[in-house]
Amino acid sequence: MENNEDPKETATRELLEEVYTYSPSVNISKQLIHIFRGRNLVKGEYEHDSDSIEDIRNVEIVTVEKLKHMIIAGKVENAGTLIAYLICCTGVF
Repeated sequence: MENNEDPKETATRELLEEVYTYSPSVNISKQLIHIFRGRNLVKGEYEHDSDSIEDIRNVEIVTVEKLKHMIIAGKVENAGTLIAYLICCTGVF
């Protein structure tokens, strides 16, 4: 997100898709997690256009079916990824 941009504006601008927001630590912190679902993604060249502290260069794009198999095989332990999978598969997106 750029310049305190609203998460939904970011999703529209970057992925032209929807966003789901949740709080992983209700009443403990004000942290929010934003889940964006992209469809018909095409791998492109990386262009770093800001002085952001976080620099994400390695992104693995997997299908929902492949993610399901990764979860069953115990290869996914990240709670955020598991929540995103559940949200994706329940029709929220």
